Amino acid sequence: MFELPPLPYEKTALAPFLSEETLTFHHDKHFNAYVTTLNSLIKDTPYAELSLEEIIRKAAAEDNKPIFNNAGQVFNHDFYFKCLGPAHKEGEGDACPLDGCALKKMVGETFGGREKFWESLVKAATGNFGSGWTWLVQENGKLEILNYSNADSPVRDRPSATPLLCIDVWEHAYYIDYRNDRKKYVEQMLQHVNWVQVASRVS
Repeated sequence: MFELPPLPYEKTALAPFLSEETLTFHHDKHFNAYVTTLNSLIKDTPYAELSLEEIIRKAAAEDNKPIFNNAGQVFNHDFYFKCLGPAHKEGEGDACPLDGCALKKMVGETFGGREKFWESLVKAATGNFGSGWTWLVQENGKLEILNYSNADSPVRDRPSATPLLCIDVWEHAYYIDYRNDRKKYVEQMLQHVNWVQVASRVS
């Protein structure tokens, strides 16, 4: 059985990017509902013995949409919240990506630098139609930005790719603070990404 992971920061730590109210609704209610529903769906089934990633792939292969949707949302939300952190402060150096790290080298090779990288993330996430997730993944030494709908993710169809960053573009992730201005939310999120955490996932 799965448990709701605690936020890795206080609910006031991301303000004004995300308010305490948003994090309370998003984490304590939405995320928790997926965890609770997933546990009820897999109880006393072969799924209960599997990891979250294994559940996602098995449910996709068996077209078990209720389990796939809830398992996918548990994975995606956990990953998303762990990607966030307080705003970067002056004097911390090049916070996105970090100086001297493998991520920065790949960003330069793939996108031509931080500015184009951020522009590409904003464009992809803003243009991701409907509810879904925008992912940055690494595969074969290269970076790629992928858009997915609803509860889907690279876990299902790109098992050889390493997820590095995900952006939640479901409206409940930002509507309280930004209404329907998804672009502004995404732009602000990039200022609150825990790039140390993202860079640590690079293999």
